[in-house]
Amino acid sequence: LDMNQKSKYHDLTIIDHTIQVIKNMNDIAKEHGLDSGQRSLMNVSSLFHDLGKLDVNSHLERPDGTRGYMGNLETKKNPDGTKTRVYPNALSHENASAKLWDRMADAFKSSKDDREMVGSIVKGHMKPHNYERGNPRKGKLNAYVGNNPTWVFQVLHAMADSMSKDTEPNPTAREPY
Repeated sequence: LDMNQKSKYHDLTIIDHTIQVIKNMNDIAKEHGLDSGQRSLMNVSSLFHDLGKLDVNSHLERPDGTRGYMGNLETKKNPDGTKTRVYPNALSHENASAKLWDRMADAFKSSKDDREMVGSIVKGHMKPHNYERGNPRKGKLNAYVGNNPTWVFQVLHAMADSMSKDTEPNPTAREPY
């Protein structure tokens, strides 16, 4: 849990980042009027969201010494000479984290609703970051919102996550969300 994430997005170890996300998530949940049950599930989601980074199958070592967490990446040469990135062991940290949550939910005998909510937030916690960084087309964003009943919770989680990159929380990092 004290693993250096080797990422331009994180100066903290996984455990320090996770603790900070939980603190920020709890504050954001209170601020946005989530009830105690929702707040608890958001905190559990925050606890599990990056634990999949501990699975080496989620690691993508880059030439510059940084690391990504979307699975092992290879480049395949196409017959026309172009190259395609493929993920033969495509275990993203989100999916690895969700698998850990599923095992814990079994052990805790969590309700189906709680299991699904936490699982959805953990699996989808990068989507708001990807949209924030990429300025998505309106249709794509509408599809995300329309097809995702937990999108609000994923965005609230992304706010807490974005504030938790350095040793001191950065409240302004949540503004784009």
